[in-house]
Amino acid sequence: MVSTIDQIYVLNYLINKKVAMRKEKMVMLFVDMKAAFDSVDREILIQMIREREVKKGLVVRCEKVLEENARKLYRMKENRRQCGEDKGNEV
Repeated sequence: MVSTIDQIYVLNYLINKKVAMRKEKMVMLFVDMKAAFDSVDREILIQMIREREVKKGLVVRCEKVLEENARKLYRMKENRRQCGEDKGNEV
């Protein structure tokens, strides 16, 4: 399991390498899947990313990540139901 400190270190490294050294533009997407997955409209999220003129290839990758996470969440919910959890329980 990767710690938050490790993630901050990697992020700091990438920022320094890409932005400070080469003066390149860097785009990052942060999505807290546990906190926001059911409450964020993924279509609106992708639309807002496009409106900010993010390169098409990056938008496509973001869409794939969100779609894959939606499939994983669905499978997790189905597996919990099959293991005897009541359908009315919060997942």
